[in-house]
Amino acid sequence: MLANSAQSYRPSAPDFQQAANQTQSSHEKRRFARIPARDISEIFLPGSRVPLTCMVHNLSEHGAMIETSEPDLPQRFILTNHARRNRMVCEVAWRSGKLLGVRFATPPRDLR
Repeated sequence: MLANSAQSYRPSAPDFQQAANQTQSSHEKRRFARIPARDISEIFLPGSRVPLTCMVHNLSEHGAMIETSEPDLPQRFILTNHARRNRMVCEVAWRSGKLLGVRFATPPRDLR
């Protein structure tokens, strides 16, 4: 899949904070720092073996903003991010058209 070294980098907590300091304006103070991402990823729905493709726009230690063409996703699903070589169970926090904010219900696990 996506295998160049820049895309497979997984930031640590200090990296999230450093990225936040560089990308957040003085007016925007989020609870968890976000880092920009343009990661093509896959959503696995309960009971389905065929994934849906999505785009991860930004990440934090505890969640992400994703874009998908499927408006009726369930509240909980598995997100596999091939660029960062991990997967996690996600819960939808908010929806706005094709964009979703998700919380990580489980810590990211490395793909094997």
